[in-house]
Amino acid sequence: MNNIINFSVVLLLLTSCADSLPKKNVQQPELIAEVKEPKQKEEALVEEIVYDTIYCPNWNNFEHSNEHSIKIVSVSNFHGDELWDGVENEDWYGLFKTKDSTYIAKVQSTFSRVYDIVLDENESQKTGWEVSIENKDTCIILIAGVENIAVGKLNEQQLSQPLFCSGTNYEFNFLGTNYELITTGGGSWDPENQWCDSWNYKLFLKSNEGKVEVVDTLLMIPSFRDAFVRILFSGDIDGDGKLDLLIDSSNHYNGMRPTLYLSSFAKNGQLLKLVALHESVGC
Repeated sequence: MNNIINFSVVLLLLTSCADSLPKKNVQQPELIAEVKEPKQKEEALVEEIVYDTIYCPNWNNFEHSNEHSIKIVSVSNFHGDELWDGVENEDWYGLFKTKDSTYIAKVQSTFSRVYDIVLDENESQKTGWEVSIENKDTCIILIAGVENIAVGKLNEQQLSQPLFCSGTNYEFNFLGTNYELITTGGGSWDPENQWCDSWNYKLFLKSNEGKVEVVDTLLMIPSFRDAFVRILFSGDIDGDGKLDLLIDSSNHYNGMRPTLYLSSFAKNGQLLKLVALHESVGC
């Protein structure tokens, strides 16, 4: 009986994750979670907003699921609980950016225990992590577990709008396929300062496969705290000639959440599949 009730709750959450914008073959996010309305509301206008109650995907459940063998991490410093046991034994590849191109290469990585200036009581404790590599080019992300990763120079889609606020539509053609990134929700955009404020944010990717229009729901974020969604990379990471996306989906100014979507893992009727994410905070 309990299994029937639990199945009904999950089914109800999944069916509520669709947005009214796409009407054809909408792909629901596989992981969702209900969140509470934000407690802090700094402006009178924000107090009048009715926030959505669905977060897609469910970051915590995804990150700690054993079924996801693909891992990503930035070249940076982290708190002790933000990396996992055996991280130094992963087979890491770097996604690098130069002035002229973007490429993937095998890397020699070092994961060292270091003093955490925020959490450690003294410099002898060293509960933090430092991730470093020998390559001097700008590293966008480190990736492990993608068997068909496209080593070498990548086909990249240059986007003139690297951050996507609510109410943005962006059409482009990548390797012969037309795509459109669509965002909905409330918000305001300041182009001069490259800043936006969004709420009830949703991000969709739309394309036509043959005569069938496919729309993937990539993100649903009810609120932000001085943060916005950024596209870190768009192009072919897994070598199948189709679009992949790396997105910073953090909704807080003190956090980072690189989120990787790959096309080669997508099911029929999907454009992309969420395969990895890594969440960390500054302090």
